[in-house]
Amino acid sequence: MLLADRTRRNRRVFPQAQSTDGSLLYASLLGGSQADAAMIALHSSGLLVLAGRTESPDFPVTPGAIGATATGAMDIFVALFDPSAKSLRYSTYLGGRGSDVVGSPVIHGDRLYLAATPPSTDFPVTNGATFQGGHESLRRRCLRRPVHARR
Repeated sequence: MLLADRTRRNRRVFPQAQSTDGSLLYASLLGGSQADAAMIALHSSGLLVLAGRTESPDFPVTPGAIGATATGAMDIFVALFDPSAKSLRYSTYLGGRGSDVVGSPVIHGDRLYLAATPPSTDFPVTNGATFQGGHESLRRRCLRRPVHARR
């Protein structure tokens, strides 16, 4: 479950889990100084996977992140928490100079799939992939990265 911080003008992401009796199992906070929003997936190992959008130039990223800095007005982020949500295992920006948006993360085996609607003409893709950018040329694109990376 994700909750938004509505007490401030800027939203943050609150991943939390409750047991079947309603008691709180864990809760955490993730975000920068501007608006952030996310969707959630749970890996069979218990890793909590968040994928969302951020307008924060100071969104927390981990060492070795694919994208260490924001590149557009709105970037995609991907974050992995340990099963207790106490430790941020991996977090990165992903996007180009435009405002990039991501859908719900999907986990299949040890792979994380993201469907993005990136209007950025410089959206990062793997070698050999092509993307012209813009909503007019949008095609289904998935970004693949092993979920177990950087455990």
